[in-house]
This record gives sequence, structure tokens and C-alpha cells, in this order.
Amino acid sequence: SARASADRVRELVATPPAQQFGTADEPPAGPVHLELRGVTTPTITVPLNLAVPPGRQLGMVGPEPVIDELAALVARERRPATGQLLVDARPAAEWSDDGYRARVLAAPREPELFDGTLRENLTLAPDGPLQAEADKALDAAIWASASGDTVQGLPAGVDEMIGEGGQELSGGQRQRIALARALLHADDLLMLVEPTTSVDPITDREIAERMREFRAGRTTMVACSSANELAQADEVVFFGEDGAIIARGPHESLLALDAYREVLS
Repeated sequence: SARASADRVRELVATPPAQQFGTADEPPAGPVHLELRGVTTPTITVPLNLAVPPGRQLGMVGPEPVIDELAALVARERRPATGQLLVDARPAAEWSDDGYRARVLAAPREPELFDGTLRENLTLAPDGPLQAEADKALDAAIWASASGDTVQGLPAGVDEMIGEGGQELSGGQRQRIALARALLHADDLLMLVEPTTSVDPITDREIAERMREFRAGRTTMVACSSANELAQADEVVFFGEDGAIIARGPHESLLALDAYREVLS
């Protein structure tokens, strides 16, 4: 059994990457500008042209398959069938892995927590004392995700063991901790997919307002059906089943569309 497992590991290690990335690795300079230019995929069948203004918060509403496809493109888990995804005017495929990750973080719809302390899950680093600046950033991310009550309710605070998959936490607590982790690690562009589906409406509104403040001046894409989150966005893009943009504008103006209100309800 061990030899068979070792053979499978060896085969995986020897397999070439599914995608080859470039070598561009310039240091970040200001908020990220992301653009999809004439992009199509098996799900997005109408060429999509979408520019995400740097330093702004963009809400996105649409069918789940379209949103998941967009998230996969932004995360570079998938390449467009046609067209290009550009980051700071450079095709995404030309960025090195480190260069791209320094600019863009697309948090998964279903984030995973692992068996360890809450601190380890948030910082993705070994347990132990943090430097003052890192500790300050951690506290800010916990505040922005409204996770303070979760931390305070644990006997050892951020140093409490939370179990495999965060089994010691409720669904809403797990989601807020995963959000805090994404906020902590995304310096530039951050894409979130339904980050508050498991929290109550009051906490949802609190998170929406705090996240807006926390991410001020940085590029943020939030795909959701939360009216609280969408109201905080500078503008919202409403997608159809084929990925075409039905409408784009402030949340308040899109409420005039029956189809848009139906999605939110």
C-alpha cells in the first residue's frame, strides 16, 4: 500500500504543470487594474469586456456558473478560450506565480480551515508570537470580518485549536474566519465569492461597512447576492446566463430591474 501511494506521488511530481506561467515579477505599484478583454469560456459564451477600476469596489451579481468561471479566471485556475485577462495591462499568463500572487487573490467560494490554532489558520504561519505590525494587521482583519466575538469566545483566543475543518466553530464563524484570512493576505486585488452567506443580516451589514473601510484604496471584487455588500460597492455588474453584462451601475439604480431584484430576493 505504501509503495503504491509512493508511486502515485512520484507520478504526480513528475507531471508537467497544466499551465505554464511567465516570468514577469515587477514590484507592485499602486492599486491593481484588472481587465477581461473579449473573454469567452465554455460558460461565458458571449465575449466579455470588463474593466475593474483600480482602487474601487466592484459588486457582481449573476448565475453561479458564471460567477465561478470568473473566479477561476481571476485565480488563473482556468485560461480563456478566447480573449485575454490582463493585470496592470499585462496578460495574466505572462506574470510569474509569485508576481501574480503579490497582486491578486481570489478566495474560494468554499474555503478550508485546517487542524491547528486559529492564529495558524489566519496567518498561515507556525504558531508563536508575532511582531507588533503583524499582530496589528491580524487584529484589523479580525475586526473587518466581525470575528472579534469568535476570538473572545475561545478559551485561548487566537491560540485555540479549532480542529480539522474548523469543527470547533459554527458555520458562520468558519466563514468569517476565512474572510479574515483573505483580508489579511490580500494586499492589492481581492475577489470574494459569497463571503457572508452563513451570517445573520445584522452581522452581514456590519461586515459590509467594515470591509469597505478596511479595503479603502485597494481593488476589490465581491460576487454576492447580499444587498448590504452590494450597497457598499462603487458600482455593480449584473450578468446574464451566458455571461453577457445585462446592466452596470450603482446598486440603487439596478434595483429598478425586476430580474436584479429577483436575484437578491
